Amino acid sequence: MLPLSDTSNILQQDGVGKRQRLEALQEPATFQLIVERAGIDGLISNSRTSGHSQLQTPAVDDPRQAKRQLAADLGNTAACDAFLSSLSDALADDELLHRCLLPITVTVQVRADSGDSFMRMLLNLLPLQQQVATLLLHKLPEFSQTEHEDSGAGSSNTATSVPGLILGQLRWLEQVADEAGLTSTVLEVLPVCSLSTQQQLIGLLPEVVLPQDHEVVMETLQGLLDQDLSFMAQVLDCFSNMQLDPQLQDLVLSSLLGQLPAVEVDDLPGLVKYLLISADKANADKVLTAVRSGLHFVSPSDPRLAVPDHKQKGAMHPKSKSPEALLVKELVSALQANEAATAACLQLVGGITEPNSHRCFDLLVLLALHAKGGPDRKAAEACLKKKLVDGHATSAWLSRSLHGYQASYRDLWPSLLSLAEFWSRARETPLTTASVHLYVDLFVGVDSSQERQQVLQTLHGHLGSGVAGEQDVALQALSVLARQHRSLLSQYSSYLANILDHLETFTNSQLQQVFSMFAALTAAQPAGAAGGSSSSSAGDAADTSKQYQAAQERHDSYYQKCICLFRPISCSWHVFCHLRWSEDIYHTQPS
Repeated sequence: MLPLSDTSNILQQDGVGKRQRLEALQEPATFQLIVERAGIDGLISNSRTSGHSQLQTPAVDDPRQAKRQLAADLGNTAACDAFLSSLSDALADDELLHRCLLPITVTVQVRADSGDSFMRMLLNLLPLQQQVATLLLHKLPEFSQTEHEDSGAGSSNTATSVPGLILGQLRWLEQVADEAGLTSTVLEVLPVCSLSTQQQLIGLLPEVVLPQDHEVVMETLQGLLDQDLSFMAQVLDCFSNMQLDPQLQDLVLSSLLGQLPAVEVDDLPGLVKYLLISADKANADKVLTAVRSGLHFVSPSDPRLAVPDHKQKGAMHPKSKSPEALLVKELVSALQANEAATAACLQLVGGITEPNSHRCFDLLVLLALHAKGGPDRKAAEACLKKKLVDGHATSAWLSRSLHGYQASYRDLWPSLLSLAEFWSRARETPLTTASVHLYVDLFVGVDSSQERQQVLQTLHGHLGSGVAGEQDVALQALSVLARQHRSLLSQYSSYLANILDHLETFTNSQLQQVFSMFAALTAAQPAGAAGGSSSSSAGDAADTSKQYQAAQERHDSYYQKCICLFRPISCSWHVFCHLRWSEDIYHTQPS
């Protein structure tokens, strides 16, 4: 890598020492004269690059020397006024304006690095900054409309377009000489620019606006939102970077809450995040209530939803980038960053006592708090437990909230699985029932084999725990899956075979559940689904059930129940040996 060097200290060809002495300007400061004295080529007609038909890139031997020369020549008011008048006339040429906005190439160094443009050099001169910025901003409406028309024809190049280059000159200035004047000029040209240029101008405002101008900017941006909600993302970003005082912040929140029902779906995650992060103790309840009322998670079968584009004729959102998934992610992020919103969520959701009044949003915020960890995790667990035990909420609420949106809850998967495992150890029936429903919903709803295997591993952990309550939950969940989702569960037969390792720990009722589960898995397919074998399988299943019931009434022995359990499903030699071993153990125990 080449070492950094100050090219202004290189000995020049005319024999001048390390640093050239800057001669005072004796003539009127015209655009052509100033450019020539700065040593910038490619801007005026008599430069070394003249005579080329294509757009030339400006070049300079020593950028630091050029900046010092510009500062010396334009150091008094008279010179500035004369130069600005000449500059305004020169920039009437669109091609020259474009060249003045392009980065200047440094030609002395071995590697030609691009530096600031000529307009950027002028903007960093404080006596000229406001006038030059105003001159550039007033050219935006004309060029932005032209760019908009060209983009409709498919011939626009935003990387080198004049509006994009102008706005690039005004970003990250070394120092802003007149913040109020620059803000006023931006707001002046904002309404008459094209949509894309307006969005970029909004992003410029936080860099130049002063606190005393916040109210004017807020009113202007709110007026834009009233006309077109497509500015929502840029307006939210602008408000976030302006650091509004509490009074103005409250006004902004009230206005944005009114826009919540009408905002575009793609802008909804960002809006919800801004509302929750900006809420404080004084308005957190109002914000949470409005967000809860404004968010509607429709059913995946709702006819208002867009039909998936399976032929790939249009853009499709991946599941990880769907609006629902982004909303869940932003909501979790906001609640984890704002303690006032966290407390308001617990109070709001905890105060709902009617089972039918609960919404998907209520479960979502509690899961977000659970994922936060620490005291908030315990508070969310306590809130859910109280709701289920007291009858304020039911398992149907959990299933309704998760149905069709499991992919959106992917970031909250550990919390969902943890709650199901936590409730399986409870003594209260509503909690164990909720655990069964949650395990079933998690297994069916995800489209990942790894996550389904994780659910089955957790269920097998319950089966091997030796605790009757946990075993009941696991067997009930597996039975529901076997009856209602047989084809899906049968894909994981290796996990089901492990149930045989825990037979000796099961009670009579649990053995009946095991029999019911395997009977459901081996039952006949629907008519026409499996050919002629369906009728024989159905008859075998019916005969097996009768034989099992008769054997249970005649013999209350473990051996007889297990033989009747596995006779219809063609036990393997391993199962037969396992049962004989279990019989020997059984005979050594008191009857």
